[in-house]
Amino acid sequence: MNRTDFLRGARAGMLILALCAGAVRGAPSGKAARTQPRFPSDGEINTDATNLRAGRSLNYEAVFRLDRGARVTVTGLEKGWYRIESPEDVPCYVSTRFLAEGKVLCGRLNVRAKPSPKATVICQLERGDSVEEIEKNDLWTVIKAPDCAELWVSEELIDLIGDEEGGEKTAGEKDKTPDEAELDEMPVASAAAGVKPTGEPSPVSSPSPAPIRPVSVKAETAAHTAPGPTGTPCRRQGKLARAEEMGVSGAPYCLVQGFFSPGVVCLLDSRTVNLGHYQGDTVKIWGYELSRHVSGIPVVDVRRLEVE
Repeated sequence: MNRTDFLRGARAGMLILALCAGAVRGAPSGKAARTQPRFPSDGEINTDATNLRAGRSLNYEAVFRLDRGARVTVTGLEKGWYRIESPEDVPCYVSTRFLAEGKVLCGRLNVRAKPSPKATVICQLERGDSVEEIEKNDLWTVIKAPDCAELWVSEELIDLIGDEEGGEKTAGEKDKTPDEAELDEMPVASAAAGVKPTGEPSPVSSPSPAPIRPVSVKAETAAHTAPGPTGTPCRRQGKLARAEEMGVSGAPYCLVQGFFSPGVVCLLDSRTVNLGHYQGDTVKIWGYELSRHVSGIPVVDVRRLEVE
């Protein structure tokens, strides 16, 4: 190869390298192309019975649960966990001895996820701050979550909603067909149509006389009817639990009341409401008293249920 051929080959090689480098610089990376979320942002829970935790790990306490469709305010993202403003009705715990007439007496008062000095501190209150008390004993007072309280939800369990100015949708948002959009507006329709949350068929019920309302952050309603009401009309509220876990029998589920010494207020059964789906939730139930347990506790046939 003579010197001229060598120079031509070198120039051609340099040109090819320059073109390749330009193409690489011009190609956007996956991270650069992805829309970065802006906070605070509205979010929507995309899974039933989603735990709100006191920290960004499954090792932290599950403080509260929200169902699919509940709206939340997302304030940040850290290590795969969204930080959200706590819904107002989340119960938190503070030391009773540092409260008087709903006011904080000490310089800084820890607000905890559970009634224990070892529980995670969610936030702190200052002297003179007001709290809304729910229940108290000598050691702990249950309060509604203060404005400073923030909880954590795993990133894949929340869809961020695009801003009102028409910004791009993020984290799982997509254009929906009219049918899908209609389903989003009626998140409890599957229960009303007789389909369990797991997708397994259950007995189909006739339309309820009460309209099914869309889910909000604080309430979800599932309405059903069953043939022929029998017994005394009954309306109760409390936390739904398995009867065997509370040491009673006569029905598969029960309602309990009280934070520190929960007691059974009624036993529950139903042919129209999937009670197991609401285990652990605080609910209101409507139905008919069928009988009485030997202890005097009413046994109720549940016809309608609402999550508080």
